[in-house]
Amino acid sequence: MPMFLNNLASLYNLQGKLKLAEETYKECLQLYKETYGETSDKYGLYLGGLAATYRLMKRYDDAIALTLQSLAILKNKLGENHYDYIETEYHLAETYREAGKYPETEKHYLNSLKGYLLLVEKYFPYLSESDKTAFYFGVAAVFETFNSFVIEMELDFPAKNSDALVARMYNNQVALKSLLLKESGNIQAKITASDNADLKKDYQQWLEKRENIVQHYRLSSEEAETKEFNIPTLELQANELEQRIAIALKTNLKKEAAKTVTWTDIQTGLKDGEYAVEIIRTEFYTKARWTDTIYYTALIIDKDCKVPKLVLFNNGKNLETNNIATYRRAIKTKTEDNVSYNTFWRPLKEQLTNASKIYFSSDGVYQQLNLNTLRNTETKKYILDEAEIQLVSNTKDILQEHSTVVSKKANIFSYPDYGVKTSDENPSETRFPGFPELKELPGTKAEADSIKRIMSTQNWIIEEFLRKNATEDAIKKINNPQVLHIATHGFFLNDVKGNTEKVMGIQSEVVKQNPLLRSGVILAGAAAIARDSLSSNTKEDGILTAYEAIGLNLTNTDLVVLSACETGLGELLNGQGVYGLQRAFLIAGAKSVIMSLWVIDDFATQELMANFYREWLKDPTSANKHKAFRNAQLKLKEKYDKPYYWGAFVIVGD
Repeated sequence: MPMFLNNLASLYNLQGKLKLAEETYKECLQLYKETYGETSDKYGLYLGGLAATYRLMKRYDDAIALTLQSLAILKNKLGENHYDYIETEYHLAETYREAGKYPETEKHYLNSLKGYLLLVEKYFPYLSESDKTAFYFGVAAVFETFNSFVIEMELDFPAKNSDALVARMYNNQVALKSLLLKESGNIQAKITASDNADLKKDYQQWLEKRENIVQHYRLSSEEAETKEFNIPTLELQANELEQRIAIALKTNLKKEAAKTVTWTDIQTGLKDGEYAVEIIRTEFYTKARWTDTIYYTALIIDKDCKVPKLVLFNNGKNLETNNIATYRRAIKTKTEDNVSYNTFWRPLKEQLTNASKIYFSSDGVYQQLNLNTLRNTETKKYILDEAEIQLVSNTKDILQEHSTVVSKKANIFSYPDYGVKTSDENPSETRFPGFPELKELPGTKAEADSIKRIMSTQNWIIEEFLRKNATEDAIKKINNPQVLHIATHGFFLNDVKGNTEKVMGIQSEVVKQNPLLRSGVILAGAAAIARDSLSSNTKEDGILTAYEAIGLNLTNTDLVVLSACETGLGELLNGQGVYGLQRAFLIAGAKSVIMSLWVIDDFATQELMANFYREWLKDPTSANKHKAFRNAQLKLKEKYDKPYYWGAFVIVGD
């Protein structure tokens, strides 16, 4: 009975029937008290329910008193590290915030966030990818409300010392940013390091189930009904198997010494003239509601700062609409851009005094532009000329030891035979993003030939996959080359519209739901799908999606080069990066990925790649990779002054 009353009262809260909710909660509490007493955790939770009603009524003193009482009971019965205690303290912080009692708000925010991070550390490694994603987004809103509070304090009380809040904001970010990528990316490396035969067998079965799932996605709904396999069942089996692998990894491998990385730890990794920048996108929460306002915050540290410097962009909506559109238009039309530098960079530049190197961790709209292509209207120079920017998924990556397995083995996929039905190969000087044209790309062979010549002078072992051999099946069989270079068409579908049953041979409803199925590269034989998207092909179809790329064996691969259009695009998930090809190849084990942000020019791309390999292969280590890529862009810029030509590609990772 008390549980029923509690549920009913919660429903009344949702319906805005607050007086009924109050009366029902009181009845629930009285009945529970008479039956079980006042010391159980359930009683504490029911008190929290009534406190929530008073909070909605704006009876803040009553809500705070009940929540404190609830916390005391939960602490005694469950301890301070239990989810219910942590969540209740978070609600207390929110109540204090709405009441305008900011010192208490800060105290309980900081305590509860510490608890949430502990839960992430405790439970996250044992979950499958889908469960990790659900868990993360279940707590992500908590951290976003805290970020909103920090922003609110900065705006409303600029004279107040907010050092503790800003430091916690940075520490939260490095704990959570790209967490899903890092956790998933560790699996294959740990499997390789393990001597557990059962674990490796489970992992192989998991890869096979993922392949089966993709093949069944390609069936029509009618065909799927005739098969013995049920897709939801397959997905559930794959999820359970992945969770078993995660548990076994945590149990059987030596436990790594857990160390919480803070901004001060990152600071020790910086040299004179170096900066670390974390960009944080925040959907603003205030007065107990989410607003349509978006803020971007840059947190900046250098070798000597006492606390991270905070730079606030209060025009986030405009950054994500008009401003990024202006940038893209200028790039596409090859016209001078006198706006984007001031919009996206100048506020940061003012805090980056004499910067020689900037480790930059993007979020949101900043993942859609190449900072190096922003032009300073005063100096007439691009950022590429003014400073060295190294993109990292998380600024704590600065502390990682960068090692390279120098095997001098390279796999090159280029000039695939798409199976285009035409007497004229219709060569193109531009690599368009895939469908529906699928023009042949003889320029990619010229690119591959140039790279092979450069590698041969350094005694590299090169395995080339050309024309009919540049297949999806072949790429799935590669085994840890130091370099994987793919030169072809690429694609990213931002949205799947209309009533089309299939997209690229896969059920459209599935494609809509999974961004990793909306990006990929196009290999030999793919024209059959371009001609007939309804065709059912349960074999390799020449389309390597990001979903499939995750299963590649790249544990010791130092570099993947995606020399194709828009390979850096994908669905942006707040704080977790771009869900697309770059994520897939990093999860598969690649240390770095070179990828493009827009449709690329064939001839400029050939030259950029040749410049890069010529520079990097002098010292093919992680330490030289970013430097060689920047030098390659600077050299290409001497010939092609427009960013469209030299700025399409970025490099992320070690």
